[in-house]
Amino acid sequence: MIRLRQYGEMKEEYDKIKDALDSVKASGYGVVIPQSMWATNVFGKSVEQMVNDGIHAKISGIGPESQEKLQDCMQKIVNESNGGMVCIII
Repeated sequence: MIRLRQYGEMKEEYDKIKDALDSVKASGYGVVIPQSMWATNVFGKSVEQMVNDGIHAKISGIGPESQEKLQDCMQKIVNESNGGMVCIII
């Protein structure tokens, strides 16, 4: 019974970062923000929209070759970290 409770707690923690992990798989980067903050409206945009716009603006400013190198580097870090998590704070 204790194991089931632990697995349930682990699933809750995973659910909090699932969207960011899916984003990492799709684009090479992901963002984790507390859910209550994510929907906060600032200057007519949600925090989620502002973060995504900022990331896309920064990524689009990098040339395609550099984007590919960055994605390869992040994949190596994630794949070689034995299940750890990489956090980049901007």
